[in-house]
Amino acid sequence: TVTFCRNAVSPGNNRAMWRQHDVHKSGRYLPVAILAVGGGLGVLSVLGEGSFRALTILVNLASPWAFGAFMVGRLASSPKLGALAGGLTLVVGMATFYGLTVVGPYTHSLREVVWTVGAVLVGPVMGMSGAVLSSGHVRWREAAIVIPSAILLAEALWIGWDRRVWVWNLRLEPQRLNDLVILVGFIALAFALPLLFMRNGGPLLKLYLATVVAGAIGAGGFASLQWILLHA
Repeated sequence: TVTFCRNAVSPGNNRAMWRQHDVHKSGRYLPVAILAVGGGLGVLSVLGEGSFRALTILVNLASPWAFGAFMVGRLASSPKLGALAGGLTLVVGMATFYGLTVVGPYTHSLREVVWTVGAVLVGPVMGMSGAVLSSGHVRWREAAIVIPSAILLAEALWIGWDRRVWVWNLRLEPQRLNDLVILVGFIALAFALPLLFMRNGGPLLKLYLATVVAGAIGAGGFASLQWILLHA
């Protein structure tokens, strides 16, 4: 005898239910993640100044901070909560940084004011993207993949332009290997994220095209911001 149940759960719905369960469960640790990741970013930014070159470069780039907000946002149960969590993460990070540099020889500048404003703007966007990808929202999924990928690509392109990668001589300047590894790593991760998050044969070509266009525009934004800071 075969019994049919109208309310039977399909495999796809079952996966969605488990995903929602995991997100709600991980959301319990959201406040701890905000404090831990935000505080960690602030501490690393202080320790990275004057430390070994790779860490000094990383803590002065936007992408590591943005991805901190992205990862915390993935613990949120909704895009709105993810935006709030991402924003608070970077606010905590900046507060930690300023709190640790109040005393001592550290000199604050206009660059840090711009950095703070950028953190307030970028944190919610990256947090929301992380929440969209972890909570199973379909409507904004493609945008949520493109945004972090484009930020990585934009900063990689800007690093290449700002450091004049085409004139490097690694034999004479072996320290440039740190810049090269970071640049290549950012590009590789930018193109790996669509493969990681867009499953079941999604529109990868469309995502890559959007990433390249947005990344090029973002690189122009980084260059414009650098010019403004140098001439302010």
